[in-house]
Amino acid sequence: MWSSIRINWFDETIRTAGADIAEVTAMIDLYINDTNQLVGSITDADLQVLIDGLEEESSDDQDYYITPATIDLLGDGRATEHLLSLLRQALGTKEGVEIRWERR
Repeated sequence: MWSSIRINWFDETIRTAGADIAEVTAMIDLYINDTNQLVGSITDADLQVLIDGLEEESSDDQDYYITPATIDLLGDGRATEHLLSLLRQALGTKEGVEIRWERR
């Protein structure tokens, strides 16, 4: 009985680790819409911050207009520093920039 419990625990650990690995490797790329320049990659959690925090024109919308105020709004503790850094990089010195995301 003991070995059966250990095997079940071991199998569950492998399944859990596999799910974690799949989540980490499923990346989403951010692009500057006008130039198709790759800004960087974000996680599903970062994408959810964008979806929850920004206006979408439709349920399949994959682009957002980013301004300094947008970055400040997302910087209230919801967004990771990585996401904020990518948004700042995309914005540069412009007043606003349209970005889009694509799953790999």
